[in-house]
Amino acid sequence: RDLVRSRGLGDVYKRQVRGTWFVKFYAPWCGHCKAMAPTWEQLSADVSSFAVADVDTTVEKELGKRFGIKGFPTLKLFKDGKMYDYQGDRTYESLRNFGEGGYLDVPSTPIPELAKKKNMKRIQEEFI
Repeated sequence: RDLVRSRGLGDVYKRQVRGTWFVKFYAPWCGHCKAMAPTWEQLSADVSSFAVADVDTTVEKELGKRFGIKGFPTLKLFKDGKMYDYQGDRTYESLRNFGEGGYLDVPSTPIPELAKKKNMKRIQEEFI
């Protein structure tokens, strides 16, 4: 499977994401993000039980705000309306294990709402 890269905020609002997604929120200048990129790409190529994606929060600032991204890289798994924060090692094995069920061993939080109603019209006009 190919690594899914964010294509713009409008893409996020146009469709609802289904299934299990393991997402890396990053900044292009981040050394830790650059160092884990090959492992993240390999994970994306190898797994079929969940999708692997990355989001450049210097471009997708609203997504960074929505998910409370404060440091890089931040890894979150999304499934069934819940999100799970990854705090483990950045090794291939640890990342794969988390995506294949290890996330169930950590607390979940509800996925934040897409946008407040007052902002939805602006978002629709600008991005959709």
